[in-house]
Amino acid sequence: MNDEDFLSICYYRNNPSAEEDEDDYNEKRLRLVRLLKAIIDNELTDTERDTVYKKYFENLSVTDIAADYGINPSSVSRTLSRAEKKIRSYMRYVMYALNGTFSSQIFQGRYQNDT
Repeated sequence: MNDEDFLSICYYRNNPSAEEDEDDYNEKRLRLVRLLKAIIDNELTDTERDTVYKKYFENLSVTDIAADYGINPSSVSRTLSRAEKKIRSYMRYVMYALNGTFSSQIFQGRYQNDT
């Protein structure tokens, strides 16, 4: 899995903005990847963590993950949705700290466009 796919979980942009240079952007990306991995390892349930790793690191489909667990694919989809929601919830504060402002591109829901 490449970093761009992984960072897409929290809707992080794939290119530096006009205001930042490439080195700053790459440093932020590296920190975000480390933080995302820490969130996954420490804040998700065992099932959520295993499902996220299978989907995003082993590139398994929802159907394949369901077959591995012997469950319905819709259960896997719900587990992934819960895990991604938790990750985005934690990441909204990380992104605020990195950028200093809330971004409608990154944040969704009730925090969108808050300053």
